[in-house]
Amino acid sequence: ELRVTRGDLRPRVLLTGELEAVDAIELRVPQTSERRVQLQTLVADGAEVEAGDVLAEFDNTSFATTLEERRTAVRRAESALAEARAEAAATLEEADRAVERARIALAKARLDAGVPESVRARVEHARYQLALTRAVAAHESAIDDRGAAAARGESEVRIRSEELARARRKLAEAEGGIDALRLVAPRAG
Repeated sequence: ELRVTRGDLRPRVLLTGELEAVDAIELRVPQTSERRVQLQTLVADGAEVEAGDVLAEFDNTSFATTLEERRTAVRRAESALAEARAEAAATLEEADRAVERARIALAKARLDAGVPESVRARVEHARYQLALTRAVAAHESAIDDRGAAAARGESEVRIRSEELARARRKLAEAEGGIDALRLVAPRAG
């Protein structure tokens, strides 16, 4: 049975379609090496936020582990670079001493070979001339060895420096990846 009662007449309109924001900022889920990143916190739908407020934060546990590994890699690379520099300096110092010893031996051999043949026996004079030739060769060899040691040291230091730079880049990427897991409001709204 139907009954009529007194009351206010209210029109009802049924609408269908899509709502499109007039002014919006698009926030995207960060791209990570993980297949699935779990959402840790999310601001309530329709809440008022200030610029810089955290809107959403994703779980960064696996990234924090990676970050610590990369910090360790940077410390290891810094240590390897310091060791390479110290080793190169020590090797170069030893090569400098070898050059100095060869220079002193050469100077002595020149003095000995400089004595006229008339003062010494022929065989003895020939022995001193041979010693001078050997001292010249040893001095040149020591100079060459010093150059090679310097080049090896510079090369090793350069390699270790590049490894350190690579480790620092990876650390910066990991730190940036963790920051990317936090979506902040670019403006109040």
